[in-house]
Amino acid sequence: MGDKESELHEYSNRQWAGLIKGFYKPRWQQYFVYMENKMLTGARMETKDFEASIKDWEWQWVNGHENYESEPKGNAVEIATALYKKYRQVIF
Repeated sequence: MGDKESELHEYSNRQWAGLIKGFYKPRWQQYFVYMENKMLTGARMETKDFEASIKDWEWQWVNGHENYESEPKGNAVEIATALYKKYRQVIF
C-alpha cells in the first residue's frame, strides 16, 4: 500500500468510471490556477512547489468516499458507432 509520499503516484493513468471528472479534471484545474498565479505575479514556476501542494489534495481524494459505478452503462458498440459516424469526416 502506498502513501502520500510514494514515488509511484504518477506511474499510470486510468480513465475508469468517473476518474476524468472526479480526479484528473480537478487536478488539472489546480495546476492551471497555480500556473496562472505564477504568471500574474511574475514568479518562477517550480515543479516541486506544485508537487508538494497537490500531494495533500491527492491523498484526501485517495482516502475519500467518492463512489464510482462498478458496472458499465449503455451499449459500448452503439456509442462507438455513433461517435465514429459523427466524427469520421474530421478524423479522416
